[in-house]
Amino acid sequence: FFSYTPDLLRSIYQIMTNQHPVNWDKIDYVQNILDKLIPLINGPVCLHSSIICPSIMILHSIIASRSYHTERALQELQVKSLFEYCGKLYDTETQYYALSLINLLMSKGDQSMRSVSFACAAD
Repeated sequence: FFSYTPDLLRSIYQIMTNQHPVNWDKIDYVQNILDKLIPLINGPVCLHSSIICPSIMILHSIIASRSYHTERALQELQVKSLFEYCGKLYDTETQYYALSLINLLMSKGDQSMRSVSFACAAD
């Protein structure tokens, strides 16, 4: 996991899509994965779809799984950067995955905010 290549990222996602559930809480290097993937997404440069799409797919899986690492991804991912990928009119695959992650971030972010609001109201 220390050397990220498009093939490695796609391989990880293939494991997930072939109906092999991924328990992100039991993978030792998830923090390292997040340390690499979040800056890729938030970075100032739009990357090629062979790198960005698998990165988005993996982050989507981590967030959707409600793992221990979900909150970190919700806090650190910048929706603004994902919108820049949505503007890549020549790359519909990247647009699709970026929009999917934006949708997930917005729904999970709302849930997170409601949880905080309810906790504050209870105090």
